Amino acid sequence: MNIELKSLKLTNFKGIKSLTIPFSHNMAIYGDNGTGKTTIADAFLWLLFGKNTEDAKDFGVKTLRPDGSVIHRLEHEVEGVLLIEGQETTLKRTLKEKWVKRRGEEEEEFTGHETSFFINDVPYKAGEYQKYISDLIDEKLFKLITNPDYFNSLPWTERRETLVRIAGEVSDEQIAEGNPGFMTLLAELATSKKTLEDCKKQYAAEKKKLKDELELIPARIDELKRNTPEQPDLKAIAVAVEGLMKKIAAIDKKIEDQTLISKEALAKIEARQKEISAAKIRMQEIRTDEQIKLSGAGKEVAAKIQSLKADIVNSTIRVSRGSELLKQSVAERSVLEAKIEALRKEWDEKNAEELIFDELESICPTCLRELQPETIEENKAKMTANFNAAKLEALNRITERGKKLTESLTVCANAEANNSKILDESKAELNKLSGELKKLESLPKSETPDIEAVLSGIKEYTDLQDKIEILSKAEDVKTPDLTEIKVEKFNLNQLLDAEKAKLAVKEQIEKSKEREAELLRQEKEYAQQIADLEKREFIIAGFTKAKIDAVTGKINALFSLCQFKMFNTLINGGVEPCCETMVNGVPYSDLNNGGRINAGREIISVLNRYYFSQAPVFTDNAESVTELFPLECQTVNLVVSEKDKKLRIE
Repeated sequence: MNIELKSLKLTNFKGIKSLTIPFSHNMAIYGDNGTGKTTIADAFLWLLFGKNTEDAKDFGVKTLRPDGSVIHRLEHEVEGVLLIEGQETTLKRTLKEKWVKRRGEEEEEFTGHETSFFINDVPYKAGEYQKYISDLIDEKLFKLITNPDYFNSLPWTERRETLVRIAGEVSDEQIAEGNPGFMTLLAELATSKKTLEDCKKQYAAEKKKLKDELELIPARIDELKRNTPEQPDLKAIAVAVEGLMKKIAAIDKKIEDQTLISKEALAKIEARQKEISAAKIRMQEIRTDEQIKLSGAGKEVAAKIQSLKADIVNSTIRVSRGSELLKQSVAERSVLEAKIEALRKEWDEKNAEELIFDELESICPTCLRELQPETIEENKAKMTANFNAAKLEALNRITERGKKLTESLTVCANAEANNSKILDESKAELNKLSGELKKLESLPKSETPDIEAVLSGIKEYTDLQDKIEILSKAEDVKTPDLTEIKVEKFNLNQLLDAEKAKLAVKEQIEKSKEREAELLRQEKEYAQQIADLEKREFIIAGFTKAKIDAVTGKINALFSLCQFKMFNTLINGGVEPCCETMVNGVPYSDLNNGGRINAGREIISVLNRYYFSQAPVFTDNAESVTELFPLECQTVNLVVSEKDKKLRIE
């Protein structure tokens, strides 16, 4: 796509009230700083893409007063006549403010902006206009072939990708041809579906891991030997375990028997309370019936009294049951607290243990000579580390058991608190019901025979009174306290666990021997695997260098002024991809302004040929270049000239 700018008309654009500029194929625009040279380039880009030369959408299009305030109600417009593949086309973009007078308001209100688009004087919607422009030329490509600075402002990855695409990729097969090692490498890449960089990272990671493991093996074998315990007296341990298990079984039987006694005691208490409750309810029924007989007017009060007394009986039962549950919770909490205290004492004893060095440990067991001081210190350090590790492991086991007991204690404490709450609520309910009953019973009574005298003559009523008195005086059956016996069982289990741990020593010794043989085998395997990986890395390094030379040479052959550095050599001898423009060995970032402009223009020249596209190239600060790199496309050079206080076009 070939685009050439014939003319550009600016109206109220960035401070330029009205300006029409005719363009030729190669031209220059002169002017002092602030006369509007860059504004012309901004106008062209705004006409096409709605942005300025700095790629900003929001910039000062509007005309300002000297104090910096915006002059409202102006239309800001750029109109350009372009030759597109030899055909003349007129484009126009207009920005204006929207002012609306709302109903009931005297003044108009600013509500935003409206942008209009025209192609050959035909109005287009924004989307249609944008599609027309993008169909002509991609915005990014337009910037690449019109702005000398744009290519080198891109991330290095994009610059590199563009250059490789222009020069043409050098295939891995071409580089590997005639080299058996390279051919094998490519076959492995094809099979694994990995890139060369993936393989390098994989081999480096695997080699590091193998070396780390290899370095640890001697220390692991030494530690394994030192930590392998001596064979214990298994027969004595078995006898001790059997004796402890018998004692624990006997205690379990006691706990089972005592628990059964507790259940029976509670059942008796509940049965007695039920009898008392039933007797009181029947007595209340008799009383109510007699009261109703004695006074018809007292029916309602009597019924309420009867209901309250029945509720009081039930509430009394709940208070009694809640009291028993609370006792059980308190007893269980005491057991758990005793266990925790025993564990805490065990932890303190273990934590207080210290390693004592034997003087024989400073003597060589082979030649019986005294070891060097540094060897003694090293041995002591290893022994201390092993002792501390074993001590820490034991403390962690005790701590873990303590955590579980603490969790159980928390559950028990929550249950105790809940039972205490239920008991308090039951007592409060009982007090409330008793108060209500007292109020009803204190109400004035009608002139009727004394109810107590009547009830004293009813045999069933007096028999129930006697029954309640006998049941109430019956001695409560006490529930047994299991705290002491449970603590004894806990201590026995601790001893049993310690004896069982001794039985595991035999298995530990056998596993240690198996582990030592496995570590020696791994040591040989790791050494061979490291050698294999280093051989592969050597092949990859050779292949990478060959590819670097091929790719860099092919790209640099396209340019006469610019050369490109496509790879960086790392301290460790490896390489990493990059893309840096160079002119006579000087990096683009270190070039003066003129050097950067000419480098950018040569890049545009190569891009023009590759994409078969040309568009006007605006070169700002062109005065800084003695001789500009020649371009076949249309060029507009913006030149700072102090003597030109107004724009001058040549």
